[in-house]
Amino acid sequence: DGYEILGGLEGTTKTYDEGTPVSFQVKVLHPERQTLTVKAGGTTLQGTLEEESQDTYTYTIDKLERDTAISISVKNRTFQVSLPGSEEGYTVTPGISPVEYGGSYTFYVTPKTGYQAPTVEVNGSPLASVGNNQYVITNITKDQTITIVPAEKEQFRLTFNQGEGYYFTTPEGTKIEGSQQVAYGENFQFKVVLNEDYTQSNPIVTVNNINISNQDGIYTISNIKADQVVNATGVQKNTYTVTMKSGNGYTLTALVSTRVTAGDPFSFTLSISNGYQKGENFAVKANGETLQADEYGQYTYTVKKDTLISVEGVEATTFKAVASGKNATVEATNGSDPNHIAYNGSYHFTVKPDDYYEVTQVAVNGEVKEAVNGVYTVNNVTSDLTITVVTSPLSVTVQLVDEKFDNSKTQTYTIADMPEG
Repeated sequence: DGYEILGGLEGTTKTYDEGTPVSFQVKVLHPERQTLTVKAGGTTLQGTLEEESQDTYTYTIDKLERDTAISISVKNRTFQVSLPGSEEGYTVTPGISPVEYGGSYTFYVTPKTGYQAPTVEVNGSPLASVGNNQYVITNITKDQTITIVPAEKEQFRLTFNQGEGYYFTTPEGTKIEGSQQVAYGENFQFKVVLNEDYTQSNPIVTVNNINISNQDGIYTISNIKADQVVNATGVQKNTYTVTMKSGNGYTLTALVSTRVTAGDPFSFTLSISNGYQKGENFAVKANGETLQADEYGQYTYTVKKDTLISVEGVEATTFKAVASGKNATVEATNGSDPNHIAYNGSYHFTVKPDDYYEVTQVAVNGEVKEAVNGVYTVNNVTSDLTITVVTSPLSVTVQLVDEKFDNSKTQTYTIADMPEG
């Protein structure tokens, strides 16, 4: 079965002289899947494939020296399967080789923990797993070469949930955008950076809802074997203190709390005390920055750090005393200065009439004043003073005589009436 002896020799017995060479031909009926084994007296003969033939072989016994039985058998071809061994990322379980023509070869390629399934190829073509890491080559008709391309380690996703007032970076300072891919068993390090207005916060960092601590500001997720979700809580805006510096001549009044959240406005008013005024260099400042009041007299400043409100150039109000009138001299006394009279202060002065005149009235801002021991006093000064002095000439009695000193008489004059000489 499976072959044919040509020349009608099958099942016959022929006689040859001793030493005679004997040749015969055998045709394989299915050469693509079967092979012949021809033996002469138990010795395997090597056949020669006839030219231009794919199925006929010639066998020769060079020298027939005894009675010889020729036996012929046919069996299916077998093929070798070349399979590499296990590597770092996978384990190989081989099947049974060689494999008969048309048969199948089953083997296993199992990825190790933390590795993705490798790529399996047979004779350069991809071979997919049939499940459970099992691979099957079917209908084998030639030798098979299996190659395995190792896969990378399994990748896991690290999701960083961003929030108000902070962001995540690598230890080197590169901002982490979105999610990150990390290989099985690897570590990942990161930092939490607080925005300018949130630097007072002490964030609580969790990975998959488990708190983790930092070392010198660096957080480490070790030996990653699953997807990770990173969150930061407890981040809130800074609060700052506003200090309003007190001073002479003014009052600062806060319109809101002096504990202010970063970026919020702080409003206040300024009132000038009686007896004081805004000087030439008047300024209201917040941390050295000059502020301007709005139409309602309120000052507003956006707070971004502890803030000092200060006022400059508030001066004590002073008044002047100006004298008017003729024939008298007004002079300050008792330490008074006509050019610097303090608010609610006192001003003391004297009035000296010119020769031949007398003071008949002294008034300050229209109010008649009387001297005490020759000194006039104005108390509780709240405006400039205008001192008005009224004088009148004194009368002078003159005795007139002629050259002989007789016929004398007296005459009364004022200074205005006095004759010259």
